Amino acid sequence: MALHTQKSVEETLQHILDHPEDDGAQRSLADAYYSDPEIVLNAVRSVISKKDPSTVEKPKEQPDELWGHAKVWKNCVGEQKCTPAEWRSPNSLKSLVDTINEARGKGKRVRAVGSGHAFSDVTSTEDAFLIDPKNLVKVQGTSSWHDIPSAAETFKPDVDAKNLFRTQSGIKIVDLNRRLEKDKLALTNMGSYDGQTISGAFSTGTHGSGALFAPMASSVESIVLVTETGKVYQVEPTDGITDPTKFPNHLPESPEVAVELKQDDEWFNAINVSMGCMGVIYSITLRVQEAFSLSEIRDLTTWEALRPVFAPGNFNPLPAPLAETDHYELLINPYILPGSSTHATIRVARKRIPRTHPRGARADWLETLLKYLAVGSEGLLVWLLNHCPTLSPSVISAGLTALVDQDPPFVANSYDVFTLGVENRMKALAMELHFDARNMVSTIDGILAALADFAKDHLWYLPGPISIRLVAASDALLAPETGRLTCTAELDLLYGTKSAQELLGAVKKRVCDGSGAEGDGAVRVHWGLDPLDEITAGDVEKWYGDKLGRWKEVHGVLNTAGMFDNKFTDRISVSKR
Repeated sequence: MALHTQKSVEETLQHILDHPEDDGAQRSLADAYYSDPEIVLNAVRSVISKKDPSTVEKPKEQPDELWGHAKVWKNCVGEQKCTPAEWRSPNSLKSLVDTINEARGKGKRVRAVGSGHAFSDVTSTEDAFLIDPKNLVKVQGTSSWHDIPSAAETFKPDVDAKNLFRTQSGIKIVDLNRRLEKDKLALTNMGSYDGQTISGAFSTGTHGSGALFAPMASSVESIVLVTETGKVYQVEPTDGITDPTKFPNHLPESPEVAVELKQDDEWFNAINVSMGCMGVIYSITLRVQEAFSLSEIRDLTTWEALRPVFAPGNFNPLPAPLAETDHYELLINPYILPGSSTHATIRVARKRIPRTHPRGARADWLETLLKYLAVGSEGLLVWLLNHCPTLSPSVISAGLTALVDQDPPFVANSYDVFTLGVENRMKALAMELHFDARNMVSTIDGILAALADFAKDHLWYLPGPISIRLVAASDALLAPETGRLTCTAELDLLYGTKSAQELLGAVKKRVCDGSGAEGDGAVRVHWGLDPLDEITAGDVEKWYGDKLGRWKEVHGVLNTAGMFDNKFTDRISVSKR
């Protein structure tokens, strides 16, 4: 016999809407769901169907076009804002150099802002020259007049040029993928979002998944950088791809601008992940590969079943799932439902295969969830979770269950599998934690325990699963993945969800600050996925140790007057003025 009726649950829901401060009603709703979930879902649908959409609390809308003649710059969700002194959209190396020189003459800071996908203040700079790279989108090729030349004629004799691809810095990853496809090439790896500019992605340590695949910065072979004086460097590792005797001291498309070749590991590893702090990137040369497909299988398990597999002693060399799979990810429900003792988990296993015809289909978590709850829109989902946060564990469970493949595997072009899908179009905030993969079990357990406590004590709930990925170590000095095989845990929040700041701030304090570990053993926060601007100067000192000192040495040479300082560099105490 049901413990609740739909009418009584609707009355409870209505009471919560009228009295959102009533924690007892919230817990009563959770109890009702656990005893008879279908009745609660029917009640939710009934209440939502009667709700006037115009009264539903929605995230603030942002225009599709962030640039134009706007006086205020905003990031993709509108959380980070600044008022620039000038807007510039250079379309060539010379015009970029001229912009830097003009800013220096006026005593202004300079910041390139990319697609605005960083949630931290890494790009936000008041009263500065804001450089929109939307016109720096040319790539190498000979198919039309607007392509830039390859630099192959300057390479060392033993360098294989066929998988080296040169592009200007402002192209978005989605457009770069299309251009590479024309040459039957592909990025070696990429993150789950393709709306970022390529330079913004690698400059903040953006990564994909795969224990043998380092972050996107590892694919960079050469960087053309415009510095504070207008001087231009082509920066490469000490044993770089360019033959100094062949380098003409300029780029083929810009013979009027002098360029100095700088082949130095310290410079390259500092600039490769530098958050825009050392200059403005004009172009890069990437190592890519022959186009390939990915075969993906998703199945349902539990975190508790996987814990022994990822015990510290199994990372010598790698746990079997990581050794046998090219790209391995987990989606963990951070909450245990009553009647269970485990965290439901979707396991994602991807293998690289030669290019083949696509097959199958893949459900998306958010799209599935909207249909399941019959809320119709993301705004209504945010409204529901704001008023009834105790539904979050069951909402996540419902979404995860629907993700299990019915007819595996799903096969598609690499970039179509790497890209997240409909979730990329939702307004969300995220914090991402990076830690030594050997500490995977203890750190994930710590995150889960923290989230359980915050839900119990404060009714603060994460509205989605925790995304877990493995990433190979990076050589870049300030990459969050530097120095170790890295496990990452991404915590996503729908934009507009209440208590978001309190929850993520509490997680950071407990997991990162509470670990006490330093250097390569520390739990670090991703530079661009720090929505509360929580990273402090003390954090950076603790997390990066002597690598920070080496980074600062290069920074001190290239940013002597503080042209590339901003709120972010002020906060972490690396500003020059």
